[in-house]
Amino acid sequence: MSYSAFQVFGSQHLITLLICLIAIIGIP
Repeated sequence: MSYSAFQVFGSQHLITLLICLIAIIGIP
């Protein structure tokens, strides 16, 4: 497992999770 690949996947997954959290919390 390459650290670079893990970092890229982690960043992409983190962004997706962050958007999901914002969407859930942002619901009035």
